[in-house]
Amino acid sequence: MEAKKEVKYQYKSIRKQVDNKTSWKGIWLIVSVIFVISCIVTWIIFYSMSSYSPYKEFDNFVRRYKKKYESKQKYMEKMKIYKDNLEKINEFNAGEHSYKLEANEFADLTDEEFYELKYLKPFKPFDVKPEEVPPFKVLKAVDWSNASVRDEGDCESYWVSATISMLETYYALAHSNTLNTMEPSEVWEQLKRKRLSYQELLDCATTDKVGYTCNAGDPCTAFDYIKQHGISSLRDYPSYVNNRQCFNNITKRVLQFKHGCKTIQPNLSLPLAYKLQSHPVIVYITSSSFGFRFYKSGIITERCEGSLGHYALLVGEGVSDKGLLYWKVKNTWGPNWGDKGYVKILRVNNENPSPSVCDITASACYPA
Repeated sequence: MEAKKEVKYQYKSIRKQVDNKTSWKGIWLIVSVIFVISCIVTWIIFYSMSSYSPYKEFDNFVRRYKKKYESKQKYMEKMKIYKDNLEKINEFNAGEHSYKLEANEFADLTDEEFYELKYLKPFKPFDVKPEEVPPFKVLKAVDWSNASVRDEGDCESYWVSATISMLETYYALAHSNTLNTMEPSEVWEQLKRKRLSYQELLDCATTDKVGYTCNAGDPCTAFDYIKQHGISSLRDYPSYVNNRQCFNNITKRVLQFKHGCKTIQPNLSLPLAYKLQSHPVIVYITSSSFGFRFYKSGIITERCEGSLGHYALLVGEGVSDKGLLYWKVKNTWGPNWGDKGYVKILRVNNENPSPSVCDITASACYPA
């Protein structure tokens, strides 16, 4: 009897030990599964957040535009500026506007840094009497934009970029045998055959007469220089960094003007449209606003904050699908800015002088 009780007791003891082991194994298995699942979920959440975070985008931004910062502290400062600009851009794009913005190569700059980088100059009217234009009606939309977009590069000489673009168009027009019936695309085919010297204007056509001054010139000064001296081809007068000398004794001149600089009646759209029917026109615009700086697409219809300080080339006009009249402008900030280097600005037809969007009609000139 005692033996049976002993056997029964041992059996219960062994069964209890087995049950305890089985129970702990189950608990550990459940804990392990929960741990693995939580790790996976955490990784997914982290990856998802990092993929769309401003920090991830900033890394992409740095790689895309080949940005370099001298220290980790500067890197963090620029990332903060980028994040702030990106938030403003996203907030703008979420609203109802006629144009969209994007974080372009200027997104790591404060307003002050951007202004300093682009050497935006105070407005100084051209010292030339505006030319009167006859009454007329615009018969068709025009677009002279079938050409590459220049980038100012490190020099930031927007006046030279706009001027050379204008001059190369004139060269193409002057050497066309079908001028009256020529389409813009044919003009640019002519243009490809001859490039003019960017460097010569930097070296010789500056307003302070010291040579090679990126920001010390304007288109009217350049046109008057070409009236007196002509201009060389890029092959005859190539680009060198820091020339600081003027070599205008080259005998082979590609282009020369009879009258020099001509200006257009300010703050009126029709005289500008009239000249645009024949050729592009250089305009002096306000470009320091947040909306212009980060422009991507659409038509700018809102006032550009800031003051006049940037030359660009007016290359066309047209009407949007929604019936908005617009000017088409070729900027000098490279093809990665805006709509492949271009921007559309609302055109307002006015009979009396009045401010325009981005002050596009405030001051305009062309050579003759």
